[in-house]
Amino acid sequence: TATTSRCQLYCVHSGEEMEVVAPVVKKPGNKVGIQFAVESVFRPFSRPVKTLNEPQLRRQSFLRTFGGLDIRRETGRWNRTSRKWRRGVSRLVPLGSTSQGNKVTLFHDGDEAFNAKWEAIRTAREHVLWSAWTVDPDDVGHSAVARLVNMKQRGCKEVGLLYDPIGSNALDDKDLVSLRSVGAVAVPFNPIVKDSIPSTVSRFFPLHKFALQRGPALRIHQKILVADDVGFSGGMNIAAEYAGVKTGGNGRFYDAHIKIEGPAVQDLQMIFVNSLQESESPAAEALAKRLVEAMEQREPPPSFENGVYLQALPSSSRLAKRAIQKAMRKALNNATSSCYLTTPYFLPPIMLKNAIRRAVKRGIDVRIITAGHSDVPSMRLASQHIYAHFLHHNVKIYEMFGQQTLHAKT
Repeated sequence: TATTSRCQLYCVHSGEEMEVVAPVVKKPGNKVGIQFAVESVFRPFSRPVKTLNEPQLRRQSFLRTFGGLDIRRETGRWNRTSRKWRRGVSRLVPLGSTSQGNKVTLFHDGDEAFNAKWEAIRTAREHVLWSAWTVDPDDVGHSAVARLVNMKQRGCKEVGLLYDPIGSNALDDKDLVSLRSVGAVAVPFNPIVKDSIPSTVSRFFPLHKFALQRGPALRIHQKILVADDVGFSGGMNIAAEYAGVKTGGNGRFYDAHIKIEGPAVQDLQMIFVNSLQESESPAAEALAKRLVEAMEQREPPPSFENGVYLQALPSSSRLAKRAIQKAMRKALNNATSSCYLTTPYFLPPIMLKNAIRRAVKRGIDVRIITAGHSDVPSMRLASQHIYAHFLHHNVKIYEMFGQQTLHAKT
C-alpha cells in the first residue's frame, strides 16, 4: 500500500526551504517517492542535487543566519579556539572545585562593593563568615564589627571573623570584645605569641609582634565574605582605604571585587573552613566543625539558568597548595589571542615569568598594568628592575597613576 512521506528540503542554489509531500511506494529502501520529489523540485538546475540529512540542514541554516558561506572560515577558527580552550579548562579542573550556573557581579567601586556586602549581611540567617588580611579599627572596621554583632543578636546561627595579626596590626582585642561577647568567633590567623616574651623585654622592645607560632611566612591574605547563599572575594580588605566616601572610607585604593551567587558559594565557604582549620585555634576549629556539619545537612545554593562556569582556587604555602599560581600558568599556556594582567606588585615567580614569555612568542597580546604610585615603594622598585626583560620580549607594561593607588589583582 502507498503511504505519504514528508521531508524538509533546502535549495543550495536559491537558499529557499520547502516542504515536500510525496507518495512512497513500498519498495526496497523506501526511497523511490522521496527521490522522485527531489528530482521534480530541482529539475530546473543543471547541477545534480542530493538530499541533505538533518545535520547538514542545521548547518546550512546556521550559515544562512550568520553571514553565509564566508562564516565557514570563522567557524573553523572558532572550533580550533574552542578545542584548545576546552583542553585548557580540563587541565584547570584538578586544581580546585568547579561549578556551573553561577551569577557573578564585578565591582571596581568601593561604595558599591561595601553596600552589596552590607545588604548580604543584613539578609543572612544561617551564617556570616568573613576573612581578611587587614581589619582596621576605623569607621569601616567598626561598622563591619557592629553589623556582625547585630546579626548575631538577631539570631544568625554562626558569625565568624578571621583576620591576620600582621596585616591587622592596628587592631586590638578591645575592638573585638563586643563581637566575642555575643557568641561570635573572632580569631587571628597564626596569632602572635606574647607569653613567650618576658614582660621586662617587651616593654622596651616589642618583639612579640614578630614571635609567631609557625614562622612569619604563613599569613592569610584572602578576602572572603560568605553570607548564606551569597559570597564575595577579591582584593578589598575591611578598612577605610578600600571603601568609598559614601560608606565611611576614603577611597585610597582602586580595587576589584566580585559578588558570587550560585553553587560556587559553597566552594568559597569550604576555603574559609580550611583556613579556620589551618589557624589551629580551638574556637576556630570548633566553628569549622559546626560549619561542615551544617553544609552536609543543607542543600547547596541554587544554580542560575545560563549561569557561568566558575572555579574557586585555594592557595596555601604550608599545605604546598599553589593552585592559583598553577592556574595562571596554565591559562597563559592555553591562551589563544590575549592575556591582560593587573597587579600592584609585579614580581612574578620564574615559572610564571617563562609562561608570559612563551605566550608572547606564540603571538599572544600580553599586557600588564601595575601601580605607578605603590603602597609598597620597595616592591615598585623591584618591579621596575625586571621591566627590561619583559619589554625585550614585547610585553606591554603600563603604570597606573591618578588619585587612587592600584590594588586590584585580575
